[in-house]
Amino acid sequence: MPRCDLPEGLNELHDQFLRAEKRSLSNLRPNTICAKSPARNLMRNDPSLIDEMLRTAKTIAVLGMSDKPWRASNNIGRYLAKNGYRVLPVNPALQQIEDMQCYPTLDAAQAAAIAETGNGIDLVDVFRASENVPAIVDDVIRLGIRYLWLQDDVIHEEAIARARTAGVRCVQSDCIFREHAARPQLHAPGSAQQ
Repeated sequence: MPRCDLPEGLNELHDQFLRAEKRSLSNLRPNTICAKSPARNLMRNDPSLIDEMLRTAKTIAVLGMSDKPWRASNNIGRYLAKNGYRVLPVNPALQQIEDMQCYPTLDAAQAAAIAETGNGIDLVDVFRASENVPAIVDDVIRLGIRYLWLQDDVIHEEAIARARTAGVRCVQSDCIFREHAARPQLHAPGSAQQ
C-alpha cells in the first residue's frame, strides 16, 4: 500500500483509512487519496494556520469534487464529512454525490450554506488545476470566505498573494486529509464543530 508523507506513527492510521475505503468501494485506487507531491516539499505552510483552519472551519466547499469513488476529491470530501465537517461539493456537471447535494458554483454553495445555517462557507478546498486559481480567488474574496486550501500540486503564488492581501488565510500544495490525519484529536465525529 502506498505511503503518504505523514508524521511518524500516522502511516498506520492512513493505511487503516485506505483499507476501510477499499472494502466499501470496489473500484478504489488508494494511491489517489493523497499522492506524495514533489511540490509539497517546496511549500512552507504555517502549521498553526493549518491547525486553526481544521479546528474552526465547520462548512467546507470541495471545489471540483468528483462522484468517482477512486478520485482523491471524492475520498477526501467523504472523509471530511465523516469527521464532522459539513461538506458542500461544487461541480457544475453533477447534481448529487452520494447523499450530498452538489452545487454548480461556489456562489450557489454559499447561498445554500447561508440559507440552511445562517452562516456561509468557512473553507474552500480546491481540487482544480492551478490555472483556475485566480478566478477561484476572485470568488472567495467576493463571497467573504475566510479560508482557502489548495490541494497537492495546486499552486498559484500571484493569486494566493492577492487572496492574502484581501485577508483570506491560505494553504497551498498540501493535502487536507494528510493534515487532518496527523491531528488525532480531530478524528472523532463532530470534533470539527468544537
